[in-house]
Amino acid sequence: MKPGVPRGWTVRGELPKVDVGTAGEDELDLLDEDLVQIVDGTRRYIIDVGWYPAGARNGRFVCMIVRDDDWDAPIQQIETAAYSAVRQWLKQAVEEIKERLGQPGEFSTRVGLFLKATRRSVGRRARKASVAPLPSSPTVSSPVDTRETLSAGSRVSSSITSPIRVQPALNAP
Repeated sequence: MKPGVPRGWTVRGELPKVDVGTAGEDELDLLDEDLVQIVDGTRRYIIDVGWYPAGARNGRFVCMIVRDDDWDAPIQQIETAAYSAVRQWLKQAVEEIKERLGQPGEFSTRVGLFLKATRRSVGRRARKASVAPLPSSPTVSSPVDTRETLSAGSRVSSSITSPIRVQPALNAP
């Protein structure tokens, strides 16, 4: 079984469907410590599935989600001998990572708000940055004039207008 993943993700390996109760030695050899590894498009999260001890009839699947290559502290780990449980877990793990990564402009309860700033050049000297406002939150816009002094007395001027959003704290008294 090769799990379905979003575009840009990498899948290495395959989950062999082996009935360990009736499997012969050749089939048990398919159960290895490195069965499936899925890496998200940002290369921040890894979903890893292996069989421990490799090739052993009394082994089990060890399934992990690892963040930032921190293999000593996986953010999720399960152990099971059931093939169906691993298939279900793989689907859930992919969905969890998709939720953790989020999309620009989307709110995730686990991480927070993902902002996508857009920049447009206006001539050579000025830039304008904008961020879409949050629904039902007050927006305050204030132009800011910044001036920098460069060598030989030349000056660069830019005017930046950025909406500022005020939101109450979640646990405010």
